[in-house]
Amino acid sequence: EHYRIDERTRQFFIFAQSDLGDEGVKNFGQLLHTQSEYG
Repeated sequence: EHYRIDERTRQFFIFAQSDLGDEGVKNFGQLLHTQSEYG
């Protein structure tokens, strides 16, 4: 697994999928990737 998804993140993915659709999930994935590089 590329990211360690905690419960809050998983809930956000569910929210993003239902509320924002694929584009929102894609953007959130990029945000996670940025945080993992610089965090």
